[in-house]
Amino acid sequence: MFTGLDIKQLREQLGKKQTYMAEKTGVSVQTIRHWEKHPEAQIKKVDHVAKIQALIEKSQSLVVDPNERLVKESFKSKVKANLAKIPFLRDAVEMYFFAIDKESPLGPKLVAFGALAYFISPFDAIPDFIPITGFTDDAAVIATALMTLKSHITEEHKQQAVKWLYDLT
Repeated sequence: MFTGLDIKQLREQLGKKQTYMAEKTGVSVQTIRHWEKHPEAQIKKVDHVAKIQALIEKSQSLVVDPNERLVKESFKSKVKANLAKIPFLRDAVEMYFFAIDKESPLGPKLVAFGALAYFISPFDAIPDFIPITGFTDDAAVIATALMTLKSHITEEHKQQAVKWLYDLT
C-alpha cells in the first residue's frame, strides 16, 4: 500500500511536477495534490497502486549510478587487500550490504554508493598508502555517510556484514 508521502518522495526523487505524476498514474492533478497534502492518505485503488509500482520500477531502472558499478566490481578486492589495516571496515561492509539491497530506498542508496566509491578509489585526498593517516579521509567519508544512513541500515545488513567478513578470513 502506498501513502501520500510515498507519492511525494517518488516525485521529488524523479524531479518531476505533480502534473507528471498525475499523467503517469492516471489520476487528476488535484488527486496528487490531495495525496501529497495528506501524507498519511492511503492509495487503495488497485489500478492506481499498480501504476505507481510500475513508475517506481521504471524510475529505478532509469537511475544509473556510476558509483554502483565501481563498488560492485571493486569492493571485495579492496576489503581483502586491507583487512587488517582498516578499523572502520565493518561499517563499510554494512553500508555495502545496505547499498546492494533491492529494498533500500534510492536516495540513501546513492549516498552509500558514493561513499563506498570514494573508499575504493585510489585517488583520495590522503593517499591510502601513507602510514597511519592514509585511511583517515576514507574514515571521515564513511562516518559521514553512516550518520545519514544509520536509520536505514538494518540488523540483517549488519549480520550479512559479519558473516561476509568472517568468510573472508
